[in-house]
Amino acid sequence: MKFRGLVEILVCATAFTACASSQKAETVSAVPDSATNDSEYAGTLQKWQRSENVFHLFQNQLSINAVMLSSEFRKSYSSRMTRLRGDSRNSLEESVNQRVGFLVSITSPFHAYETLDDKRIWGISLKYGNSKIQNNETKLLADKVILEPFFPFITQWSREFLVTFEPAELGEQSQSVTLLLKSALASVEMEWHQ
Repeated sequence: MKFRGLVEILVCATAFTACASSQKAETVSAVPDSATNDSEYAGTLQKWQRSENVFHLFQNQLSINAVMLSSEFRKSYSSRMTRLRGDSRNSLEESVNQRVGFLVSITSPFHAYETLDDKRIWGISLKYGNSKIQNNETKLLADKVILEPFFPFITQWSREFLVTFEPAELGEQSQSVTLLLKSALASVEMEWHQ
């Protein structure tokens, strides 16, 4: 009797599973989860990204990745966001607005040097033609989950910052822009040609 009850349960479970699996599957389009696999986005990211590593006695003391948030990059970022999330709400676009902006990711075994927003440790400026402009604002970007699908250099050990400068100070003097990051640990220059 117990065996018959077990058989009935198995038959019912199999029938239920068969009914459940016979439902029509929905079509899902795959969007590359990695920015480097997204052919529409990867080229633009590569064009506007710069990387520097600082070594001392064969040890990496500091890794910095920066992306200039040019209008071309922000457009590509927004397009990828739409493909990934279904909407183009772009917090970077809102934060940069009409300013010149950079997303800067920094990693160091010396955690004090990962605080790019601490003006006692870091001096940040922008060289544009013959002008040198001091940093307007540096803001810690704490939500890695939102940024990771767009910036492959972001890791659990890195810290990301939005660095902005006022555009009125730039003028139209040059086609190159250099981001200068200076501390006691390192002096890093990253250049972009517009």
